[in-house]
Parts: sequence; C-alpha cells; structure tokens
Amino acid sequence: MDISLNHGAIVQLRDGDLDGFFYYTDKAGAADRSKEHGFRVEVPTPTKQPDKQIRAAIRLDWVSRWIDRVGLSQQPDFAGLEDYAIGADQGAHYLGEIGGQARRLLWLRGVRYRLHDPIAGKLFVAHDGTAQKDLIERCVLDRWGVDFSAYNAKKGKSKKEPSRQTSEDLADAYGMAQLVWTEYQLRKGLIKLKSLHEKEIQVFNRATKAFPINVLGREWIHNPAGNPSSQRFESCTNGRCSLRVLESRGLLSEQALRAIPRAVERTA
Repeated sequence: MDISLNHGAIVQLRDGDLDGFFYYTDKAGAADRSKEHGFRVEVPTPTKQPDKQIRAAIRLDWVSRWIDRVGLSQQPDFAGLEDYAIGADQGAHYLGEIGGQARRLLWLRGVRYRLHDPIAGKLFVAHDGTAQKDLIERCVLDRWGVDFSAYNAKKGKSKKEPSRQTSEDLADAYGMAQLVWTEYQLRKGLIKLKSLHEKEIQVFNRATKAFPINVLGREWIHNPAGNPSSQRFESCTNGRCSLRVLESRGLLSEQALRAIPRAVERTA
C-alpha cells in the first residue's frame, strides 16, 4: 500500500507476479484513465462543503472504506506499507489519521503486515536510501519490467508537464509489495539472504535505536483473532462471488451496500 491524503495505490502480487492494482486520486484525468483500476476521491469541493474539518472527516471515511472494499476484499495473506517519516511535520497529523485507519483495518482483518520506514523502501527498490520518486518509478520498470505511466493524467493544452502522481504511487506500492514478497521467501527458505544485492541485504539486517532487532528477527504484525472475510457479505464464502467482485471494483453504491445484506437476511 502507498496511502496518502488525496491519492494512493494498492498493488497485489501473487507468487511475486503482478496480479492486480488499484489507485485513487484527486485528479479527474488520472481517474478517468481506467474504470477498472482508478477511483476519484469523493470529497466535496470547497464550494460544496466549505468546512475544512467536515471535509477532512469525509475524506478519512472515504479512504478507509476504499482500503477495505478494494484492497482487503481480496483477502491478502501479507501486506506492507510505509511507516511514518519521523520528523516530517507537514500534514503529519492528517497522514497519521489515514495511516492509522490502514493499520486498524489490517489488524481487524487478520492480515500479516510489515511497516517499513521510507529509507528501507528506497534502499530495496533503488539501492539508494535518498532516491526520489522518479528514480523509484524507473527502477520498478528496469528491474521488474512494470510500467504504470499509462495511468497518469494526459497532458493538457498547457505546456506544463502532466502530473506523474498516479504512476509514482503505483510504483511505490509495487516496490513495497516486492519487499514483502522477498521477506516471505527468505522466511520460507525459498531464497538465501546472500543472493540479494548488498543494499537489499542491508534492508533486512538494519537495526536502529527504535528497532534494535532487524526485520527478520521480528514476527509479522498480526492479529490471530482477525476476520479476513468480508464483513458485509459473510455468506459469500467464495472470494470470487459476484457481490464481492462488484464491491471490490466500486460498482455498488453505499445505499446498495447497506441494503443487500438486509435483503439477503430476509430471504435466507
């Protein structure tokens, strides 16, 4: 996951290969590039809802529901997301609210997950702890052959270059997914630590004052009592059931999401 205030992405791997991806954005042009993968952040504009605190609450609720219905409806075995950048204060409290929602949902759903600080993610993908987003995007393309640039907003009439926000979010999420997949392989003995690049080895051997034990010496963050199944459609035991698929693609309105479970209960 790569989650932030007005844009973010979730990338899904299956046995290390790209199996699906989704993104949300406040840029209509990028959202319109894909009806299957892209979602427009549904937050009222200032003219429709001038109260910033109300808008912040609506945005927090929207992102939380998006993570749950789009990402976690696939019932992932493992997940990874970037931990907070200590010392970054611009909008940190808002990012903390959204990051906390992601952590809470992973915990409730019983998904094993890992938090990696920004340096670790950059070291793993670009072998450079100071890498900028454009370098991360290029490294994802060069190392794994995955290019997300088609999902950026098209260049407009102005001479200004189009935003690469969406492809950068997807590249960050993809790199995090590969990092989690590599840890899984190491723990299962499918690969050896010495087979990795020296900078990647550093990621798994790193110890800090806050975390004196390296990643491989710590267990996955996991709630054994968590419920991985959909809370709305518990009767859908098959992860490919029509209701879950429609929900995961954002094709069910909130009114339908509330009404369908009640209708199912009445007819059961």
